[in-house]
Amino acid sequence: MPSTVNQAYVFLATVYSGFIIGFIYDIFRMIRHIIKPGRLATAILDLVFWIIIAGVSFLVVFNVNYGEVRVYTIAGLIIGWSLYAMILSPIIFKVLTGICKAVSFVFKWVVWTISWPFKFFASLLKYPTGLLKSCGLALLSKTKAITRKLYTKKDLKKIPVDRT
Repeated sequence: MPSTVNQAYVFLATVYSGFIIGFIYDIFRMIRHIIKPGRLATAILDLVFWIIIAGVSFLVVFNVNYGEVRVYTIAGLIIGWSLYAMILSPIIFKVLTGICKAVSFVFKWVVWTISWPFKFFASLLKYPTGLLKSCGLALLSKTKAITRKLYTKKDLKKIPVDRT
């Protein structure tokens, strides 16, 4: 039979692990908020979450209480998670949201910085190629107009076509 001091230590350790489980839940909540998964991806994420939670719970109970599952260990996990959800989760979720926005901003800035020279040179080439295209279209339309004036439809039908 474990002593009362040991039971208090185990209980506080499981409360702490409940906080850790709550934090992991917030990370998964942020992932779901960012990628907006469908039903299958949500099911897979939930499965991964519960596997991780089972592993964390097992490690805590195994390392702190030598694998003995008692009512106060389960109560400690539930109380820790509940306290985290009520007190820290709103703050942590806002911090995680800010971190994601900052990372997204930095990523977009890096992509823009890398792609800027290519876009600049493409815009420089856009004017000459557009000019060549408009000149080519004008020349083509002039050639068609001259051909129509020189040859009638009857003349064009008389031209032999090699169909071999």
